[in-house]
Amino acid sequence: MGMEGVLLTAGLVGMGIQAYGNYREGMDAAEASRYNADISRQSAEMTERAGALDAMRQRKQVSRVLGMQKAQYGARGVEWTGSPLNVMIESATEGELDAQMIEYNSKVKAAGYMSQASYDERLADMYGRSGLYKAGSTILTQGANIAMTYGTGIKKSTKEGEY
Repeated sequence: MGMEGVLLTAGLVGMGIQAYGNYREGMDAAEASRYNADISRQSAEMTERAGALDAMRQRKQVSRVLGMQKAQYGARGVEWTGSPLNVMIESATEGELDAQMIEYNSKVKAAGYMSQASYDERLADMYGRSGLYKAGSTILTQGANIAMTYGTGIKKSTKEGEY
């Protein structure tokens, strides 16, 4: 193999390494985006669970407050009509609204995480395709350059009629 053969081989190997590097870069970026999507999905699940737990704690707290109110009214001999009843109803209503707001806020936050997960999945797909496109572009561009350089050089160096 002459010098042109060595240079041609080196060019082809370099082209292959560059193309594989472009491909790997895209695949690695896609893998990182998929990992981020998984983390976002897990965060969404944990946020919803935490919200449900916090809402349950809120309801238990309200139940304790209502129990204390009931005990205090009972100890004083207050009847369950008028203002005492209205106070307890108001306490129960406000407590339940707070619990529902806790659940709602956790679901909104979880939806944000799920939106991020969806975005990261789309990025992963884009990065994967980009790696393939860059690798293909490298092969086409470098291949054309090699063909032009060595194809022209080979034709010049061969005797007429030999290929």
